[in-house]
Parts: sequence; structure tokens; C-alpha cells
Amino acid sequence: MTIPVKNAKNYNDYSILVTLTVLEKDVPILSVNDIETVYSGEEVPDSLISGSVTVDGAEVPGSWSFKEGEARTNVSDSGAKTVIFTPDDREGIESGETTLKLSITGKEVVVKADNKEKTEGEADPELTASAEGLLGEDTVEYTLSREPGEEAGTYTIIPSGDREQGNYLISFKPGTFTIKESTPDPDPVPTEDGKTSEPLKVPLAESGDNYAAPLDNFAPTGTSNGNIRKLQLDFSHVKESGVDPADLKMTAINGTKLTTKEKLKDKDSVKTTGGIKAKVNKKTLTAVITCKGSGSAAFTMADGNTYTVNFTVEKPKAQKASKTVAKGSAPVKKTVTELFGTTIDSGELTIVKEKTSGQASVLANKLIIDPKEKDSIKLQYKYLNKKYKMTVKVK
Repeated sequence: MTIPVKNAKNYNDYSILVTLTVLEKDVPILSVNDIETVYSGEEVPDSLISGSVTVDGAEVPGSWSFKEGEARTNVSDSGAKTVIFTPDDREGIESGETTLKLSITGKEVVVKADNKEKTEGEADPELTASAEGLLGEDTVEYTLSREPGEEAGTYTIIPSGDREQGNYLISFKPGTFTIKESTPDPDPVPTEDGKTSEPLKVPLAESGDNYAAPLDNFAPTGTSNGNIRKLQLDFSHVKESGVDPADLKMTAINGTKLTTKEKLKDKDSVKTTGGIKAKVNKKTLTAVITCKGSGSAAFTMADGNTYTVNFTVEKPKAQKASKTVAKGSAPVKKTVTELFGTTIDSGELTIVKEKTSGQASVLANKLIIDPKEKDSIKLQYKYLNKKYKMTVKVK
């Protein structure tokens, strides 16, 4: 190589010898895996890139990174992305580029309507809800409405909106709107002797659960032994309640067993009719009543008092009229009675499976179906230790 000297009379051109050595680099074979992740509010990190890099079948150590400028934060950024592999041995192995498919799915958010209440005659308070799962200052859109009605009772507050909203997937949970009575307690009921007494009330079980149907005037008490619930016939409160002991009314589910709490006069002190069967324990002088169908049982107790219980026996099953629910603009509410045909609704109603949209829920043992629900909902009703199932189709 000659270096010329210009515009100088006292110097000659200068020649040097330069030796160039060209080193060969191996070109690696790249294989990268696609990435599926959930929106987190942050860029998808390089650490999620995985794959294999080989030269002549041997693994090449190095690091992966997204190419500068590749958007990878929001759901809308999903798609093909260029990634770069940088080998640890940069002198002997070339860096490489390839592409992968990045899928960012929405983060689950639950919008739950807040419970509200008012007294009859008052204006409705503002309906509100909370959104659980949002990141930072992000927001989602939804509307709130409640079932119509101004009489005392409970109504459902229904939140609704689009399932997919930007970086979020929204599900909705209803709330309860309670309207309290504004009228005073009823006046005492006059009796034949001119005195007054409080109106008769259906007895409640000791556990606080009500095993009676609305028209019953007598209800069993409940005790628990592990996961087994045992029902007892307790006549001790009948005299105090003023209910006619010869006309006690009770609703029971087919197969229910009840045990008398007090002792019988003797082993022959139970007389049954219809589908009511009795078995007396000769040692304890207590009777186990099995409800196979409607009928009655007359008891003579050790204290000499007699009681007759008229049983209405129901068998829960899926109601034909409820298998198909018309899809409409207003939320649909179905009670246990409408769904399974039993007036005893103190069991546990649950949704076992929804086929698609997740817009159905259970509130106060009522099935609430959002107008956007479609396809089918599998339900289970558990009463005592028995389970009943059905599928509701929405069209």
C-alpha cells in the first residue's frame, strides 16, 4: 500500500505492507417458540422468548431480544414480531433474526354491583359497582339497572356491558336491591275471649334455615352431624304457636327422613296414611318418618298429647316450561320453584357450567340470566344431602 504525499517538496510517498486475514463465522439455525401471555400493563419482556439455536447440530449459548421498536404491550399489539439472537461467541458465530407470533389476551376483570337498599316510598339511591382487576388508572364501561318493583322485597341489580374492552375481559356479578317495609307491624289478632295475640308464624329450624314451604304451619328443626343434616319433628313449640295440633301442615321432598324428638307413648303410637312410612325404635320410642309420597302421620306422645302432620311430598325435577328461556331485552329471573318444581327453596342453587358467555349468575337462590346469555346453563340444586340437576337453554 502506498501513501502519497501531496503539496510537500521535502517528502516522498510512503509505502507500507498491510496483511488482511478474513475469518469465517458460522451462521446459526434459529427456531423460536410463539408467545401467549396476558396483558399486564408492561412490555412483554425479552425473558419470555424461548427457542433453540444450533450450529452443525450443537446448541449455541446466547440471548434473545425483541427488535427495537416492536410494540408489545397491549392486546392490539398481538401479531408477528421480529426477535434477535445474540450468541455469546460473537467472533465465531453470527447473530440472527427470525419472527414469532405474539398473542396478548385481555386481563380478567369482575364488575360487581354494590348492594343497595331503601324504604318503600323513597327514591332509589344511585346504583354503583366496583371493578376488580384493573391496572393503574384504567377504566371499563358498564351500565347498571335493577329489576322493576316498588313493593317491599329484594330485587336484583344487574351490571352489563361488552365482554371484550381493550386490554380487559369483563364478567359481571349482580347485587341485591332491598326495599324495606314502611308500614307498621300488623295489629294483634283478636281471639274469641276478646284478648289479642300475635299473628301465627311458621316455626323456623334451630339452625336458622327454613325447611317449610310458604303455606306450611309446621317445620322440622335441623341438626348437623359432620356433613349430614338430620331433621327432627319437634312438637314442643306447637302449643305456644297456637297452631291446631290436629292440622299440622308440612312440605317435604321425596325421600326425606325425619325423626321425632320427643318419646312416643309406645311402639304402636304412630299411624300413617298414603306415602308416609314410619319405623319405631322400641328402645328409644322415637319414630323415623320416611316421605315416599303425600299422606299423613298421627302421633301419640309419652306426655299424652296427640299431633297429626299432613305431608305434601314433592319431587324436584327439571320443569319442561323452564328448559327453554326466551332471550329478551330485560334480565330473566327464575326461582327454584320455577326451575325444579319444589316450593322448598332453602337448598343451594349453583351454576355447574355455562357453555359460552358467562352472563348468568345465582343470587338469593334465583337464576339471573343476562339478555346477552346464549346457548345453555347447567344447574344443580342441593337440598340436605341430595342433588338435582337440569340444563336451561336460552334462545
